[in-house]
Amino acid sequence: MGNRIKKNFYELSSGNKFRQYHIDSVLGKGAMGVVYKAFDERLQRYVALKVIQASFIGEKEHKQFVREVKAIANLNHDNIVKLFEVGTDPTYYFTMEYVKGETLAQVLKNENISYAAIARIVSKIALGLYHAHLRGIVHGDIKPENIMITHDREPKIMDFGLAKDHNSSQLSQDGVQGTPAYLAPEQLQNAKIDKRADIYALGVTLYRCLAGKLPFNEKNYVSLFYQIINETPRKLRSENSSIPSELELICEKCMQKSPQNRYTNARFLARDLQNFLVGRPLWVQSSSSVMDFIKHTTVFRWIEILCGISCIYLMIVAIDRWSEPAIERKIFTEEDQKRFSDHQKKSQKISPWYRDKNYTIHHLQLLSKRKGFGDKLWKKDVEDAIHDIHKKLQQRSVFDLEQICKFLQVIVEIQIDTYIDDRFNKLCILANKFAKKLKLYRLSREFEQLEELHDFVNSKKDRRKKNLIGKIFKETTNPYIFFYLSHKYHYWMREKLLLHAIYYEKNHGFYGKLGIFYINNHFYDEGIALCEQQLRQNPYAPLAHYYIARGLIFSERYENALEHLNFLDKNYFGQNRELIFLEKARIFFMKKDYKKAKKFIEDAKNLVLQYENEPPNFAKTYKVWQRLIANNTGQNVALELSETETIKWYYDVGEIDKAYSLIDKLQGDELPLKFAIYRKVLNKNLRNFRPNEKIWKKACNEIASNLRKEQKQKKLVFSSILYRYAFEFLTGRLSVDKEYIDEQLKLLYSVSQQLGEYYFVDFYKACFFKGKGLYQHAVVLCNRAKKLALWYKDEIELIEKISLARWYQYTRKKTDVAIEIAEEMVGDYNYGPAHTLLGYIHTSSNTHKALYHFNQVQTSSLSISDFFDFHFDRASLYAKQHMYDEAIQFMEKYLKVNPTFKYAQKALENFREKQN
Repeated sequence: MGNRIKKNFYELSSGNKFRQYHIDSVLGKGAMGVVYKAFDERLQRYVALKVIQASFIGEKEHKQFVREVKAIANLNHDNIVKLFEVGTDPTYYFTMEYVKGETLAQVLKNENISYAAIARIVSKIALGLYHAHLRGIVHGDIKPENIMITHDREPKIMDFGLAKDHNSSQLSQDGVQGTPAYLAPEQLQNAKIDKRADIYALGVTLYRCLAGKLPFNEKNYVSLFYQIINETPRKLRSENSSIPSELELICEKCMQKSPQNRYTNARFLARDLQNFLVGRPLWVQSSSSVMDFIKHTTVFRWIEILCGISCIYLMIVAIDRWSEPAIERKIFTEEDQKRFSDHQKKSQKISPWYRDKNYTIHHLQLLSKRKGFGDKLWKKDVEDAIHDIHKKLQQRSVFDLEQICKFLQVIVEIQIDTYIDDRFNKLCILANKFAKKLKLYRLSREFEQLEELHDFVNSKKDRRKKNLIGKIFKETTNPYIFFYLSHKYHYWMREKLLLHAIYYEKNHGFYGKLGIFYINNHFYDEGIALCEQQLRQNPYAPLAHYYIARGLIFSERYENALEHLNFLDKNYFGQNRELIFLEKARIFFMKKDYKKAKKFIEDAKNLVLQYENEPPNFAKTYKVWQRLIANNTGQNVALELSETETIKWYYDVGEIDKAYSLIDKLQGDELPLKFAIYRKVLNKNLRNFRPNEKIWKKACNEIASNLRKEQKQKKLVFSSILYRYAFEFLTGRLSVDKEYIDEQLKLLYSVSQQLGEYYFVDFYKACFFKGKGLYQHAVVLCNRAKKLALWYKDEIELIEKISLARWYQYTRKKTDVAIEIAEEMVGDYNYGPAHTLLGYIHTSSNTHKALYHFNQVQTSSLSISDFFDFHFDRASLYAKQHMYDEAIQFMEKYLKVNPTFKYAQKALENFREKQN
């Protein structure tokens, strides 16, 4: 996050003066500023003055904005509004050419313009965009509201407020920006965007001009974004048969889902529109011209007849094929709720979009992603859809086996036992019979596996279930089966099943479920990475945003957490919205801003009252919050909770010392929380250079005891969680009894043999070896781990690369290679440990450069081993600058946690000698 600035909110009125500009009137308002008609006294002309509101925007974003607008100043085209001046004092502003006329949106509303006029206007807009694209500028917000039409019918592109430098490496890092209905699919999926995103938006604009409405016009962003990513808009000529087929083809070419399938550049688009105007063949039709010629030959007619017979057969076989949906919904609702709240009614308004669909497999897929979204009719819709599809399948004489397989998998993904019933089993048997007859052995195996799942779900004997689950793990390759079973198990078995599901299919719902599991079990980095992976496929998944916020809060990254919570507050209208306010309250409680915390608690309560349907335990939660705030404002009120509940509350609000004082009360299912508290206490002490061997050894011994117990019972429950904590605690200890460490490592090796080949087995071991300076081993282990967890690849590669850089520096003495690797990491990620290494390397040659790199490091974000490296290397820099007091101070701190490191002892003696 950049530094935040706060400036005055400039709101000007007619007659006011802003620098040399006299305000005439307001032309329009947007999210970032206000546009005024103003008279420039210096140049004696009217201009459009845009004043940017700086209240809540970072300094970094403003500087970038100014750079981009200055780049746009180089544009000089008749169909682009000219930029005159850019400034930052007294606030950010710029002036543009003042155009008399109306926006294209106003023209469409007020006039009935001809198709030829539309084609002429859009072709000129395309030429203006082509001019900008040649200079590396992507507009980013093309829509009728941003096109001015002059009195002589000339279009001019304006409002480059979201424009980006096409050559910038940051182009794909800015998140979802722009007007939702005009966003290209790649913009919603956080993929790299280029000039073809503008071509898509211009296609949407053309569609709106021709049809009088948008291709996708859902008010709810979740539904809208799903449609843009997955659905094809209605044909223009089905909206209005008088629309020329050539314009329909041009529009479809612009709005292709894949950027590669659109016009290569805006000039080609303009050329096709001009071809339409003069009656020449379109470029977009040229690819089919050869087939058109062949089609009219006599021989081809016979081929066509034969193909037609085949097509008739295929039409009988086919059930509508639809793409994967991309909507994940928040799980909540109770069967006994009596009526919808105001927010539920908002959700209810979007349900006809789903409910009006024909009951196809696509409709069921969509419903499966809406599980528990606050719609009481969801369950009935699902049951109706399943019943309807079963009925349609029974009426068909020939099956489409691929679609039947998809239908059964969607039922499985819903994770409700009652839907895996006799009808499900009969369909599996029948489809399997057809698959074998047609020698479709892959599908046959899929149906057999689904039959086995039916047997598992409906078996009442635990022993049979145990045998079946063993068989499923050994033989199944269907990810939906693993996903289904994950909700029936806890801890290691759930993690294992979800990892298997993700291995076989990169389904965003699978990512989200595993991410939630990790965050609930206090492995925040992995959980956040998984939820972020879900958001790449589905940017509006509410659960992903919510759990990312929770993970960020526990990681003490409060500003980032607030961004996700504010996003939910703006875009999520289901029940349980009070959870958003409770998380905000937690942030401000942990920041010791009790006034704001109390405000958000009251907001949550008011929201619940508005629902008139109080969630379970909310009254108790509200009461606890009141008492916690009272305690921290000096009133000392008892919490009136059980010991376990008290510990959980203390951990949740960051009062770790209080949680630790009761830690021995945590047993059984609370083991993950117990060691999360140990981790917080140990890390806090180590960052303050208090090794606290007693707490550390107690934690390690408890881990070892529980691991041995599970090994003896041959029943892994918490082993994968305890394995991680064990390596975390060992990594944070630079200097302890070697015999004790070896004993712990021997136990962990035995556990890893039982856990098998999963990414965390190698990754946590790699972090340990890196902390101990065994960099070559760390590199090998990271390389293995990232292949098993592609969703965590970037994070694992950071450990791999810094280990490689340190290996080249300290072992192979190849400083130039180490610098090259570290500088790449600094450039790509601004990675703290890479800055530390560069600071150490430059200490002997360029102290100014070394100091720069050390100053870039945020020590709060470093792991414990990296934190220690920072202090050791910083001590060397101070010594080089002859600042021996500081060098001694840093090295003494380091030796508190690593007293047996001889090189550090020798360095400290040397500093003291030189000081004297």
